[in-house]
Amino acid sequence: MKITASKHAKNNYTEPVVPAGQLVNRIGKYFYKHLDSAFKMDKQANMCDVYFVVIYSIPAEIVKVYELENSPYADVRELTIDMSITTYQNKIRINLIEVTPEERTLGFDVFPPEKLQSMQEAYDLIWNKIIKRIEKAFKDFEFIF
Repeated sequence: MKITASKHAKNNYTEPVVPAGQLVNRIGKYFYKHLDSAFKMDKQANMCDVYFVVIYSIPAEIVKVYELENSPYADVRELTIDMSITTYQNKIRINLIEVTPEERTLGFDVFPPEKLQSMQEAYDLIWNKIIKRIEKAFKDFEFIF
């Protein structure tokens, strides 16, 4: 019989690894509670969607160069993102979807459950990936997270 466990660095004992199916709702709930711009969470079996808003605008240098100060293009805008968390081959898969009529997928990342056992560490790891995905998809804009 094989038991999967992770090693606890401080006390040198093993803790059981939480299965990916249980981590889905835990991660979704943690993001919903700790992300300031999160406004909606949908739970389903082995799937959780967290909706949040990101603020963006055209960089100030471009606004000055093209004299867009008084145009609607210089305004700050909101972008709604659906972070879909699901299991995929006993791993956690996170899809980022732009909430527009086109529902453009900004990207996805797959994480082994062993890396996501601590919710704060999981939050930091996933949030850094989310920032990179959004900035890559909208490289011409400045974001406020």
